[in-house]
Amino acid sequence: MSVVREMRCPHCSAPLHYAPGEALFTCRYCGYTGYIDLSVQFKLAHSVLPPRLSAEEVDGIVKKWMETGYAKPRDLAKKAEVKERRHLLVPFWLVPVKATTNYRGLLVRLGPSVEKSGKVEGAYDWFVLARSGVKVPARIFDLPVSERVPFNLGNLPAGVEALNAELDAEGAKEKAKREIELFHVERAKESVDRFIELKTEYEFGEPIYVHVPLWFVRYEYRKAPYEVIVDGHSGKILFGELPPSEIGIF
Repeated sequence: MSVVREMRCPHCSAPLHYAPGEALFTCRYCGYTGYIDLSVQFKLAHSVLPPRLSAEEVDGIVKKWMETGYAKPRDLAKKAEVKERRHLLVPFWLVPVKATTNYRGLLVRLGPSVEKSGKVEGAYDWFVLARSGVKVPARIFDLPVSERVPFNLGNLPAGVEALNAELDAEGAKEKAKREIELFHVERAKESVDRFIELKTEYEFGEPIYVHVPLWFVRYEYRKAPYEVIVDGHSGKILFGELPPSEIGIF
C-alpha cells in the first residue's frame, strides 16, 4: 500500500496529497502546478486538451463501438453492462525534438551479406506519459495538440481529477530518447538486418506539460471485466478490450 503524504499549496495554502515517486502536483483547489520539491521553480508551460464529453456521451460512443466492427460478440452492446467510469486528466510531456540516427549494418535477407549505411531522421512533438500505472496506448501520435489551451481549473468540468506526474522535464527527455531510438531502429530495419554502428543525435525544444482528458470505462460481459479508454477531447476510442468472439458452424 502506498503512503499518501500531505503538503500545502504554496499558492492558496490548501492541503495537497501526493504519493512517493510523484514529481509534480496540480492543486485541486486553485489549479496551481509546481514541483513537489518546492525549492525547484516550475517555469514551463502547462496546458490541457479541453474535456468535451459528458458521461452520457461517452456511454454512447462506447455502445456504438460495441455495435460496429469485427471480432465482437453479436450481443455485446445488448449484454454488456458499464460498471465504472473514471474521468481523469492524465499527465504527459509534449517534447519537441529533432532526431537523426546514422547507422551502418548488414543486409543478409537477400543472399550474401551486403554492407549498407543510412540515416533516419524526423521532427516530432513526442508524447511521453508522465505517470506509471496508467494503461494508455504506448504511442499517441494523432492527438490534436494544436487545440491545447492553458490549464485553467475554472474551465474544467466538475468531477474530473488531474493526476500528478512522476516524471519531470529532464526525465521526459531521457524517456523520449529511448523511445525515439527504438522507433528509428525499427525504421532502419527496413534496410539492414544487423547493425554494426548506430548513433542518434537529438535537438530538444522546451517540453510542455500537458494534461489529456481520458475516460476509463470498465464494463462487464458475461461476468468478465473489460476496459475501454476514450479520448475525452475528440471522442476517439484509444483502447478497447474485447471478449473473445464466438465463431460457430451453423
